[in-house]
Amino acid sequence: MSNSVPQNPKVTIVSDGELVRVTPSELFVAPKSSVKFENLGKGAVTVLFPDKNLFGTNTLTLEEGSEGDLTTMVDQKSFYYYEVYNLETETSTASSTRPIIIVYPQTT
Repeated sequence: MSNSVPQNPKVTIVSDGELVRVTPSELFVAPKSSVKFENLGKGAVTVLFPDKNLFGTNTLTLEEGSEGDLTTMVDQKSFYYYEVYNLETETSTASSTRPIIIVYPQTT
């Protein structure tokens, strides 16, 4: 693991009517980072976070072509799976690999 963990990473969501894809599927973030989520696919999506501790919320809804920022609330090394659901096409990342956010404190 590199000593360089992104402070303000970006997640891109693309849905084409059949699948919802998230890139990167594994995201390393530093504690208290602002994470930008961008919806480049067709239709609105809801990002579902099963563990509210990660961002202080369970959901983030993004209209087509929009972005949203959330700040990680945890400061310990931990990992969090999440899913993205497309409201229009009723498809989700559950049909592919579940994305994960890994909180990784900086080492000095």
